[in-house]
Amino acid sequence: MKKFLVTIAVFTLAASLAHAGDEKERATLDRFLKDVLAPGDKLDRIERDPPMDRMTRAVTFTRWGEFTASVDSSSGEVVFFSRFKPLLFVTMNDAKGAPRAAADRKAEIARRALYSLEEDAKRAKTFLEEHYPGFKDRKFELTAKERIDRDALVMDELFYVERPGEGIAACWPNRIQLAINPETGSVVTYIGRDHRVESKTKPAIEKQAARKAVLDRYGKSISAENRAWLEKEAPIELVAVEGDKGPETAWLVAGRFVVDADKGTTVRVLGGE
Repeated sequence: MKKFLVTIAVFTLAASLAHAGDEKERATLDRFLKDVLAPGDKLDRIERDPPMDRMTRAVTFTRWGEFTASVDSSSGEVVFFSRFKPLLFVTMNDAKGAPRAAADRKAEIARRALYSLEEDAKRAKTFLEEHYPGFKDRKFELTAKERIDRDALVMDELFYVERPGEGIAACWPNRIQLAINPETGSVVTYIGRDHRVESKTKPAIEKQAARKAVLDRYGKSISAENRAWLEKEAPIELVAVEGDKGPETAWLVAGRFVVDADKGTTVRVLGGE
């Protein structure tokens, strides 16, 4: 019996310590949720969701059946939010199970969507100015916006990419994904991790030299199809990455291979070797 009581005490202490360690992240989340949930929400029934930590690489909380959100402990910012309800669902079939006419669904979407894509783009910008670090002062390009209708779910989806500011040669292209419910104007999805790296050093080699460096290093170890794609179609962008002596300018090939923009002699896999 004594051993049993000691075990209970240990587990209770562990749970208490774990909860105490998440207080800062929970406070950050509560401030975020006050803007994305309905006014007057009590912010209750929100639990830690450790299995999701690995996927989001952050401290995750869930209100079961309603939303999941994650806070990056190092930056102290919310980096992930996904809402399960309320959402704008427009059924694909009628009450009898027969497929609905496209015009019928389109009319329902038009009737229920109180906000246009342009209006939601403005709402998104306001939201990011309030919740993404330095969004108002940094340079972000809206690269895509679309009202999507996928598997009966309708929402306005927007994508942003960070570009170098004045006097900066390259930056790490932070990407933000945001989805808005056009029926309510509320946030459905938010993914926005901030990894700020900037370099003032201009590239000494052209991007095609970086492509060649990747092919010289890895070309023989990949399939002919992938090699052909790398040779002609793989995207290349100028970025800033962390180097041994601070930020460095580099070419990012195919979103995976980092080539130094000085001589093109250092080639590595992003996040790997």
